[in-house]
Amino acid sequence: MPKVTLNDIATSIRDLEVVWYSLWVRAWVGEDPLFVPLNNSANKQETWFSESLGEEFRRQFKANGFLVREDYRQGLDDIAHYYTTATFREDSLLPNSPSSFIPLTPSPSSPTILYPMTPNTTSPRSPLNSPTKPDRRRGDYLLRLGRHSSLALTDTHVARHDCAGGVLVSGQAEIGKTIFLAFLLLMRLRAHLPTIWIDNPDYLIYFNHNGVHEIQLSRLDPAAKWRIFPLPNTWVLCDSNYGLAKPPSKMLALDLFTVIAGSSHLDWSRNLAASSGIVSKWFMQPWETSELMAAQPSWRTLITAEDIQKFCAIFGTAPGMVRRNAEIQQSYENLMQDLTAPMTSEALETIVEDVVGSNVQSAIASGVFKIVPCRDRTKCRVDLVSKDILKHIYHRCLIKQPNKVLAIFRSLSFAYDRFAPCLSGFLLEKIYHNVFLRGVQTAIYPLGTVRNPDGSACNRWRPQPYDTESDRTKCYLTVSAGTRLSRFITAPVSSPRVWSIHKRPNHKTISPVQSVPFYMADLVTLHHPLHRSGYFLPDGTMRASADSFVLNLKDMEAVVFQVAMDDVHRVEALGFVMLRNLGVLKIVYVAVVPKGRHVEFVVDERVDKEELVDEQYMVELDAQQLTSVFP
Repeated sequence: MPKVTLNDIATSIRDLEVVWYSLWVRAWVGEDPLFVPLNNSANKQETWFSESLGEEFRRQFKANGFLVREDYRQGLDDIAHYYTTATFREDSLLPNSPSSFIPLTPSPSSPTILYPMTPNTTSPRSPLNSPTKPDRRRGDYLLRLGRHSSLALTDTHVARHDCAGGVLVSGQAEIGKTIFLAFLLLMRLRAHLPTIWIDNPDYLIYFNHNGVHEIQLSRLDPAAKWRIFPLPNTWVLCDSNYGLAKPPSKMLALDLFTVIAGSSHLDWSRNLAASSGIVSKWFMQPWETSELMAAQPSWRTLITAEDIQKFCAIFGTAPGMVRRNAEIQQSYENLMQDLTAPMTSEALETIVEDVVGSNVQSAIASGVFKIVPCRDRTKCRVDLVSKDILKHIYHRCLIKQPNKVLAIFRSLSFAYDRFAPCLSGFLLEKIYHNVFLRGVQTAIYPLGTVRNPDGSACNRWRPQPYDTESDRTKCYLTVSAGTRLSRFITAPVSSPRVWSIHKRPNHKTISPVQSVPFYMADLVTLHHPLHRSGYFLPDGTMRASADSFVLNLKDMEAVVFQVAMDDVHRVEALGFVMLRNLGVLKIVYVAVVPKGRHVEFVVDERVDKEELVDEQYMVELDAQQLTSVFP
């Protein structure tokens, strides 16, 4: 195995910046690889990150970056607080102001303290090795960690005095636990601090001042750990995943400070604190819209096909990965060329021949809410925009004002771009629900509505997908009225009861609402209008259907879509007010109505009075087109 020094690793991490208040971390592929190969063989290319971490980076890199939440910064400070003093936090690798950009690469204008990873370092500027640092095994220091942690939600206690302590990071699948752990690893490598990475049941990867070492767990003797890992400030970062169901016992026996990332429903997480000295349990929450918007100034231009091929050539475990990504990129480029090509007179004549009677009306006011009847709860759906209907409207509808309509779809070109800073989401009555990043597929089933102690509403949902083989235990989450998806709790699916997050598990509440599917996908799905969007509330009244929007984070422009199937369509202003409050600069409204049906729009006077909508359009589709577009 060729020797790889920490300097090689440090120089290979390019253009890595941290933005506080959203802590936006961007990893950009440059001339040097982000991952340094350990060895090369004809059959398989191994990296100093195992395959699972490489796959996570590949997934996150599709969006040209990954987000580290504001509370992650507090979490990193909490971890650093265990070993460090306030002096180190002042010189920390983390910025201390909401608007600061601090490059992690040292420079004369913005120096970053890099502590040598040598056993003999006792510099006063290096509190990690300071002889005056409190004993890392003291229980009172562990208590201080839990007391000052904003993420220590439950079960903070004094750990055993004979263990080094640690932190457990849990959360739903695909929320970013591995990315957070990788970010912590990068921070430690930048600071030249000895670190152990493990996400495989057979071996661990050890970073120290001599380079990168792969150590087989079967040959690891915990009794000789100080000979193998002589530095007391060595950390263990354990990523529990499908390959590594739980932390290996030999790793726990090392008695080193440990940060473990794993799903909250795993059985081993319940007893981990007693066995390994976990003093703080964190629960990761989904990213909020405000955080994503705060990070939008850091977006870059789109990555190219060459970048993707270079990235996959470095991280891919099979040549097919490179070809597959290259084909995806080529298909995307071809689609973009078709969508952005100027419409010629011949193309317009073809559209006129195919579709007669469609029109665009810019005089109508617009809104995002409606209430429609629904008799069959099992067929209740939420109307959400899809790329299929966008493409269908663009290519097939008669356009009387082509310049204005083309402007809509040119502004929507980001929706076809797999790598653009794009969000899709939906608005529902008076509650603004979280939006989802592209590529995150989640189906959510509403289970009921409860009241918080302060009187505010709180909706309980059940996330999907799940299969029938794992129906034993499911996770439930709470959507607070306003913005936040809160922490998960578990309960048996077979039981008609669900646990209230505001009560202990033995206090149960019954949810009278049947499951109604909400499916969020790449650009989400526009369901068939005959299913009659909406669903019943516990009191028997109807809930408003949700109308989707697509948000361009770069230009802060939102396009709101709505399918009007009734003769009278009410237009409310609240949804637009919400988007404006979130920082959206321009709102374009597109109404899709059945061809030949006269729809009366009842408009809230605030829509015009407050100029909430910048542009309004209506597009007619006949029944045959609706059938071909809707799934």
